[in-house]
Amino acid sequence: MYSVIGHRSAMSYNDDLTGNKILLTHLGERIAFARRRRGFRQVDVADRAGCSRSTVQAIEHGLHTYSVGQLLAVLWVLGLSETVELVANPLFDEVGLTIDMAGGRNCLRLRTKVDNNF
Repeated sequence: MYSVIGHRSAMSYNDDLTGNKILLTHLGERIAFARRRRGFRQVDVADRAGCSRSTVQAIEHGLHTYSVGQLLAVLWVLGLSETVELVANPLFDEVGLTIDMAGGRNCLRLRTKVDNNF
């Protein structure tokens, strides 16, 4: 086990994986709910998204066996692809905004001009 760098440094790698599994499970449940609300079958979504029914099942069950592209295609079919714009949006990055307001950064590279005079 190793510690995760950043504001969650008290968490271990295994804790982070457990958190990811929970996030994927909740995301899958919400996608399944949206699909059923629209009256679509899994096979309907799969056909329109250009993937297999088992991929849609994997997404809805919170597995991580599919690509981000397949997830985006499913969200597009359900009319939810614009919600991805909220993911990692700098305007909603509370940690980053706090660092900016404090006037500091965790990692800062100063650009210097290279001098070729040896």
